[in-house]
Amino acid sequence: MENPNNFLSLEQQFELRKFAQQAKCVSRDELENLFIEIIQQKMRQENLFKTMFKGA
Repeated sequence: MENPNNFLSLEQQFELRKFAQQAKCVSRDELENLFIEIIQQKMRQENLFKTMFKGA
């Protein structure tokens, strides 16, 4: 299986490791809420891209 970090720049990989460390200090409830927010943002982004490419 290919490492997903191969698609990230070194700076992004560093930021990801930093966030992973910070996540260890956050409560499970807060992590669940953040996870839902991230999924919603990803869905909005997908919808925006679909709308942009329809118009192109």
